[in-house]
Order: sequence, then structure tokens, then C-alpha cells
Amino acid sequence: MLAPRALNTTKNPVNFCSTYLSPVPYFRPGSDKSTPEELDPYHLFFKKRALYIEGYSWTENGIRMYRVNRIRGIRFTPMYFSVRGNYDFAIRHRNAFSAFPGEHTEKVAVRFSSKARPYIEESLWHHSQVITRENDGAIRFEVEVAEPREVMWWTFQWGAEAEVLEPGWLREEAKKEIQKMGSRYDVSSSRSFFTNGFNT
Repeated sequence: MLAPRALNTTKNPVNFCSTYLSPVPYFRPGSDKSTPEELDPYHLFFKKRALYIEGYSWTENGIRMYRVNRIRGIRFTPMYFSVRGNYDFAIRHRNAFSAFPGEHTEKVAVRFSSKARPYIEESLWHHSQVITRENDGAIRFEVEVAEPREVMWWTFQWGAEAEVLEPGWLREEAKKEIQKMGSRYDVSSSRSFFTNGFNT
């Protein structure tokens, strides 16, 4: 359990001063069994209503981010480590659209209707965003992000006012998710929905 004073200081990243953590039991979403994670902890920070720890995972041989509430027990060791020279917290998280960071990015394009346009244009959603107005009053919204799926999940809250355009694989994934939602709400197809709902 982390002390309240430590929690109050994590609005900005906290450096662990090169202290090594022994393997920690970590519960991944959907699993009832923990997996041991060997971690060199770099930063402790809040993001999207949750407390995270980020560092180098010897288990997965790379930088990883762990949600603290999924860790069951921590034991510090007298061992020390050096932060890897290519690690930069600010750069990694600069590429996140919401929570997931990364060094590499991919362009995502979304089309918003004229109805949604004022709400999209009035806010800075990401530092890389480019908004282009189209002739019919709609807009094309583009960002370069580490995890494109985060943009897709965000567009779903805009309902039919948003359409994922690029990349192609993400558009196909969005289609599949919408089809699943349709079956959840007993909508067999868009044709039957419009026929039974709007043309009666």
C-alpha cells in the first residue's frame, strides 16, 4: 500500500532513484492468476484516473507501463540500475492519444459531420491534430498517435457523427465492432434499422 503522501506527489512523474524491484505479481485484465514481472521502475504517475508505474521490464525486454492496483505486493532489493539512455518519459507519453504511450506513431484520420464539427474544432485533443474543413461542412480530423485504437474508441462516443477513415486496418476493426454492437441491440443490418425505425 502506498503512503498518502506519495500519492499526493504523483501529479508529476516520480523517479525511483535507481532502486530495483524484485519480481512483482501482476494481474492482467481478464486473468485470475498473476504473472511475475521483473521491473526496473522509472516513474510513478497518474493518468486517466489511475496510478501507473513505468520502467524497463526484464520479463518482456522493453519499456512497459503497469497499473498499480493490479500489482499484488512489492519488495525492494539492494540492487541498483541505470535508466536506459534512449528512455524519455515526455516523448513516450507525448505520442499517447489517451493512456497508451510509445516511441512509434501511426496516422489516424476520422471524418466528423457538420453537427459534431463545433465540438471537435473548439478543443485541442492532441498536439499533432490537423483539422481540414470539407465542402459539405464536415471536417477531416488527423492525428499521429502511438495506439490508433484509442482514437477509434474515442470516435465511438460521437456515434454516427464520426467515421474512421484511416488506416485501413483500423477502419475494418471499427466496422467489426459496430457490427457487434448492432447484434447486441438486435439490429440485424443498417437497412432493417432505417426501414423499421425512420421510414414508418
